Amino acid sequence: MPGGSALGDPSPTLELLEESFRFVRGLAGELSAGRVDLPSFPDIEMRVRKALDDESVTVEQIARIGGRKS
Repeated sequence: MPGGSALGDPSPTLELLEESFRFVRGLAGELSAGRVDLPSFPDIEMRVRKALDDESVTVEQIARIGGRKS
């Protein structure tokens, strides 16, 4: 798929880069304020595995899983 949205294409799309930057910026803000609420690793792993099993889920949707609040 064009723009790096295929699983085999290592180049990220602009939207994915922007989403990643928003996540990191928000995480930095939470760290600075002393309030970090990250989901547990097993929770993230379970959601990623479920998303990877669903052929209709996009790479961008999978990338956002780690940024969700539990």
